[in-house]
Amino acid sequence: MQYGQPYLELMSKAQILIGLGFPYEGPAPLEAIANGLIFLNPHFDPPHGRSNQAFFSDKPTSRVQHPYIENHISEPYSYLIDMGNETQIRQTAKRILTTIKSGSYRPHEFTPWGFLERLNAYLTRQNICAAPFYKNLIQSPLPIAKADTPPKFNYLDVPSTTVSWPPASSLKIVLGSRGKSCADVCMNLGTSEHTLLLPSNISAYFIRNKTQHPQIQNGYLYYRSIHATPPQNLSYLYTFRCSPEHFPSVNHRLNLQHLGVSCPNITYTTSPMAPYWDDATSSCVFQANHEWFDCTASGTLNGSDVFSRFCPCRDALPNQISLCSNCL
Repeated sequence: MQYGQPYLELMSKAQILIGLGFPYEGPAPLEAIANGLIFLNPHFDPPHGRSNQAFFSDKPTSRVQHPYIENHISEPYSYLIDMGNETQIRQTAKRILTTIKSGSYRPHEFTPWGFLERLNAYLTRQNICAAPFYKNLIQSPLPIAKADTPPKFNYLDVPSTTVSWPPASSLKIVLGSRGKSCADVCMNLGTSEHTLLLPSNISAYFIRNKTQHPQIQNGYLYYRSIHATPPQNLSYLYTFRCSPEHFPSVNHRLNLQHLGVSCPNITYTTSPMAPYWDDATSSCVFQANHEWFDCTASGTLNGSDVFSRFCPCRDALPNQISLCSNCL
């Protein structure tokens, strides 16, 4: 019997998959939607995280639902439900029963084409074998001003020439509003409550319209815009997202200085909130352990909300959120 055959047979007989909350169910919701099932995406209040769930005790995360499915697929293939609201659950069930089934759906990035597109970008845009001896240290791709003194080779000060991909043009460094996670800050980049520290050479508007230019009508981006699986949630397509691969750029005192951010005091911590600005002490607080970079951390520190996170935000290639628009 083929591996997973009983599960596939079960899905062929079912119509709805009730979620347990990401990441408990793993890739099951995506498999279900691709096989024509409707997914009930549970919303938890408060979010499940290290403070209230043993499963997340050693994981720097806070989840209220399956964010990818909520933002990139949504209705009619998935319905977000409040697990504590029985009225909404009943109303959602009635909507599903009275709605014509929309069939299966698989986002472009989960197709063989989408996988090969990512693989090609990772293998052709990075020179993994030629990296210097400090390749595993915290690095920065930003064109920071060179100091008169030789660079210091430690995990805080690595020269900018060591990283060339993802391109710095995809990055926007943002000082978020107090207590907000970088995931929220980047998604709402256009609002006035957040401070953009670095204008990007590539904008979401430019990428959205560049395939209309006659000079590149025959290019790959134009081809994929015509033939790739269209995205389900168009309103989310051109928003920015937190880019953890760019956290080393944000966690760099010289980069912040290059952007006009003065750090009268500098401290280091392993809090998942870092790097952030502390109003109470007028300090730039940097991340001491690069394994603790976290896009979703939010809330208060020691009961105080006088901090604002420095967030790395980037655009994304339509239908391929793991690649920036300038990564192909």
